[in-house]
Amino acid sequence: MSEFDTTDYGDTETDTGHEDGASGLHDAHDPAQDTGYDNSGYGEEGDPAEVIVEHGVDGSTTYVIDNDGDGHADVVANDADSDGYIDRAYVDTDGDHDLDTVLVDRDDDGVVDLQLADTNNDGRVDYVAEDRNEDGKIDAIAADTDYDGRADTFAQDANYDGRPDVVVVDKDEDHVPDEVVTDSDHDGTLDTVHYEDKDANPYAAT
Repeated sequence: MSEFDTTDYGDTETDTGHEDGASGLHDAHDPAQDTGYDNSGYGEEGDPAEVIVEHGVDGSTTYVIDNDGDGHADVVANDADSDGYIDRAYVDTDGDHDLDTVLVDRDDDGVVDLQLADTNNDGRVDYVAEDRNEDGKIDAIAADTDYDGRADTFAQDANYDGRPDVVVVDKDEDHVPDEVVTDSDHDGTLDTVHYEDKDANPYAAT
């Protein structure tokens, strides 16, 4: 089976309205891409939690949020058209002062459609999750599980029921799938493994 746990993707219905929290993201799909936002301290350490609101000449509104008052931004969120819905947000999910996750609402409906994350803080995206049909549920995932800058595990919810139907793993990154794991009867359980690359098949005759 895949090392990548995709059982029940979960719900992506994250409200992007700035009143409840911020969300938004890079519109790019390269798993090796830098998250690219400088999170240098902008205030004095020990200040109470605060929100800085900046209005751009282009009609956008940017919110810089320091949740714990340590002088470092925990969320930088941009509302491109100032309609009250965050279009893109950079988030520090682990409190290390690096904005490691980017969330994007591409259709401006208040729900996150795309998430890019740098889970090991090496400056490169290693997890991409997408809601392709914009129903509020993740239905496609790409992950770099060995953190070498290239995605090696892919999952897809083909029938949009919120559960993965196929997981493809290319452990040696030769562009030939090593394992293809499927839910053969669409009951929500990945139950069938195919070894496409003979070099990766532990049961192949030597």
